[in-house]
Amino acid sequence: MNSAIKNKNGFALVEVLVAAGLMALVSVGMMQLNVNQLSSQKGIDARADANFLRNEVASRLSRSGGCKPTLTATPSLITAANIATLSTAGG
Repeated sequence: MNSAIKNKNGFALVEVLVAAGLMALVSVGMMQLNVNQLSSQKGIDARADANFLRNEVASRLSRSGGCKPTLTATPSLITAANIATLSTAGG
């Protein structure tokens, strides 16, 4: 009996199944970590985009004459009647 154990070649089926099960558990754990990381990264990207847009708008509004090109590009929309309508509608 002792010689049968010493001459054993390869692995037993149970050993292979245990190793495969452990590898599967590790793989599932790594996939879950990857999914969580991707979800977090999407949130971080969205916040970064929102901050960029906020800073860009603030920068453009803080410049003197920042709105002038927009307002002078459409002079037909800026009339006394339109301004009066907007004034009464707003308050």
